[in-house]
Amino acid sequence: MRHKSKYLQYFQVNKILVWAFFILLLLLALNIYRDFGLTCDEPLDRNTAMANLKYILSFILSPDEIRRLIPGYDAIPSLVDFVDHDYGVVFHLPAYLVELIFFNDNYQEAFKARHLLNFIYVYFGLICFYLAVRNLFSSKVLGIAVVLMFLVTPRFFAESFYNGKDLIVVAFACMQLWTLTLILKKDSITNLLLHALSTALIIDTRIIGVAYLATTLGIFAVRALISRQYGRNLKNAALYIVFCFPLIVAFFPYLWGDPLNRFIDVFSSMSSFRHDGIMLFNGMFMSVHDVPHDYVPIWIGITVPPFILILFLLGLLAFALRSFVGVKAAGLKALDLVRFYVLLFSAVIITGCVLSVILLHSSLYNGWRQLYFLYPQMLIFAAFALFCLINNGTLLKKITTVVFSLCILISASIVIGLHPYQNVYFNFLAKSPWHDHYDVDYWGNATHLAYEKILKLQSQGKVRYCHESMIFRANREGLPNDELSRLEKTSCENADFRINNFFGRDEADYKRLRNLPGKRLFELKAGNETVLEVLGPKN
Repeated sequence: MRHKSKYLQYFQVNKILVWAFFILLLLLALNIYRDFGLTCDEPLDRNTAMANLKYILSFILSPDEIRRLIPGYDAIPSLVDFVDHDYGVVFHLPAYLVELIFFNDNYQEAFKARHLLNFIYVYFGLICFYLAVRNLFSSKVLGIAVVLMFLVTPRFFAESFYNGKDLIVVAFACMQLWTLTLILKKDSITNLLLHALSTALIIDTRIIGVAYLATTLGIFAVRALISRQYGRNLKNAALYIVFCFPLIVAFFPYLWGDPLNRFIDVFSSMSSFRHDGIMLFNGMFMSVHDVPHDYVPIWIGITVPPFILILFLLGLLAFALRSFVGVKAAGLKALDLVRFYVLLFSAVIITGCVLSVILLHSSLYNGWRQLYFLYPQMLIFAAFALFCLINNGTLLKKITTVVFSLCILISASIVIGLHPYQNVYFNFLAKSPWHDHYDVDYWGNATHLAYEKILKLQSQGKVRYCHESMIFRANREGLPNDELSRLEKTSCENADFRINNFFGRDEADYKRLRNLPGKRLFELKAGNETVLEVLGPKN
């Protein structure tokens, strides 16, 4: 009885530490969410939410009643005619409702609240991720370790506060891994419904989520072949599909009018996206519709902390070797484990999506953000590598613990040092100078620092400025009203301050921005690389 009591006490302590970790993480977010600037896509996403809300309310209210609820009602296009009708609003609509209810007369505070809500979605995704890893490896420590790896990935940390598309998909991808462990452990109606819900939420945020639906069905098929329980897995697959489709339609208002045809419309639209533009990649200029085959692997390679990349590759190797050895020793039945199915699921998602982008010549832009949803799957393999290392002898366990802890601390120091513009992080594999080889601050997150600087340099009266580069007006709108009213945009010939974040419109523009004339009044550096500057008049 004494031994059991000690075990229960140890379990409770661990449980308290886990709670403390997530409470501290939430407190951290509450202290820093206001630090991030308003980024280029956020006002556009707000417009999407407005069109969807107008459509939803049209089923229950008259136009006059809706007009009283939504400011600028008459200027909002109908959802069917709206240019971004094919975007889901699982995040955007709740964010806009928060604005209407609590901040209807305060545009700036509404977007700060939006940043907090964005993180809350990611936060609950990370809780699900912790639960998934704990279920897979029976280890709370590994569950916390995988969340820490996510948090010390600088770009993911920053974008958790304002990327209302890609990081929301990441949150639901984390949820998907957790619900997958649930149905593999116990295929109850409740667990199947939860898994269908996570699938629907991914699809309704980015249509690429259909890959998760297809891969889940593939896992049911593989499990049936290995376990020989054909009827049980066929039944589960059928229930999963039956649950999925009503949920997909329910959370995607555009589909309500004609679910099948509009779903096909959304899928075809997103498969060949309408966005045009020129990108800078590896020092070369290219169209978003004509990216090289190594585009995604290179972007992943230069923007993820190196120790996580190493663990990911080690995890893939360990998975392949252990699967081979298990089959050789005991046949396919050796693979009938929850851990195997989840790792197989992750491997298929990663390889399938990357290969489909390469083979189908899909349109991509500005980094690998459209494939950010692969990151939880990559971290699952990193966790598996840690699991193998710490369970392979006392000495290796100690070395792994020390090295991993040092890597976490070093990466955390980078996240702290770059705050609040962690989104411009590149590791040592990136070519230097960054702005000569890659798009750097394509979100415009850091440009609020330029506005704040010029307002301080000229503390009274109008502040005449211009954008030498493609800096987005959205960031300016995030300033307090009294400061915003002092800014006066003008031509660069007449401006007292010229802002440059090295983001061009075309090849000639990119090259022009590298060496602009004029005295540099302010410079923002990240990792000794200039990512933003404020210049005085040309003459």
